[in-house]
Amino acid sequence: MDDQAEFNNPSFELLNVIYDQTEKMEQEELGDTNKPGSSNADELVVEEDFIFPKPLQIVDDNQTKINTERSIVLHTLLVVDEHTPLPISRERRPGPFNTSPYVTTFSFESGSSSRFHYVFELKHPFVAMSDVDLTTLYLHFLKWLNEGLLVRHSAKIGKEERYKKNKSRLQMWFYFGIVTVQNKNWFYRLAYKDQLLDDSHIDVILYYIRKRAKYFDSDNNEVSFITVDCHFNKLIANVWDAYYNLDSIVNKESTEESIIEYINGYRFHVAAPWHTVDNILIPVNIEQIFHWVLIVVSFNERCIHVYDSLRGGSLHNSSVSNEIKKYAQLIPMYLSKSGFYRKKSINISSYPKYKSHSEVDSFEIIHVNDITQQHEGSLDCGLYVAAYADHISKGNLVPIFDP
Repeated sequence: MDDQAEFNNPSFELLNVIYDQTEKMEQEELGDTNKPGSSNADELVVEEDFIFPKPLQIVDDNQTKINTERSIVLHTLLVVDEHTPLPISRERRPGPFNTSPYVTTFSFESGSSSRFHYVFELKHPFVAMSDVDLTTLYLHFLKWLNEGLLVRHSAKIGKEERYKKNKSRLQMWFYFGIVTVQNKNWFYRLAYKDQLLDDSHIDVILYYIRKRAKYFDSDNNEVSFITVDCHFNKLIANVWDAYYNLDSIVNKESTEESIIEYINGYRFHVAAPWHTVDNILIPVNIEQIFHWVLIVVSFNERCIHVYDSLRGGSLHNSSVSNEIKKYAQLIPMYLSKSGFYRKKSINISSYPKYKSHSEVDSFEIIHVNDITQQHEGSLDCGLYVAAYADHISKGNLVPIFDP
């Protein structure tokens, strides 16, 4: 009775009809394989299985005529992997902004710079060159520097060309931390006498003096100092002009903010907040007389020491004094605005050298005598400023000798 009911089931009859139709189509297509141009039988069966998957059959144990091998067919498209395959991870390498210029190759094991820390060996330490004229390095430098020079190169001044056509242009540029040098004339003005140095020369020299003090002389340095770059000189000149020139177009508020950023240790490389040191070395370019001087702001003595390599003439001394007066008046005012005295724990009412002054009173100006002087008429003032800064940063007195 149950068997009869199962065979009378409409869904069961529908499955058999579909199967019979599929078998009939299979026999017709297999019969065509013997005709010329017909495809291979195996390929046809594979294609037929793909297009017409065999239906699931309900098999009864008493039905001996049904082919049990084909009773249940699971189409290949329904077969899935037991585990989802994982994508292959990409080997990441450090980007150009996360790598050191001292490293030229990276292996697969280097990985990402965020996961690995590199330790680079010291390549070019600061070394003393006492016998500089005898060193092989200096001799090679002079040989390279003299290649392609004009016959009358010594008669050139300022930024005039001293080399033959296309001989001064560098194929490989030099990067000195804050300045990129593309021309040999830049080195010429450093190596030869009577050459007027520009802001880039002074900035590079002071930059390496700061680095030497920070990384090599920090334990033995007797002088607590920091320097500024030449742009600070322009800020002081601009804000002075804004205060005393009614026709000035300088944005005083923006300029004052920049000066306070210098005091707080920003705006340039290898900097430090002023309240963490005792002295500030400032190169000053006096444009009216084309002359460089070095001033040292001493917080402990509340004064400004002036190192001038060409003292003597009344016009010269007057020009220098008028320029330094700007620093003596403006620096105390911006020290007060920036909270310098509070950060450095200077109590104006009791601190020596300060108790008889207010926070904004001008600093005393002291011209340092008995220091090395340049020849009159020479343009070596920038070189002397660099030499003064070098000696002072080491805690040495500026020597007295005949250059």
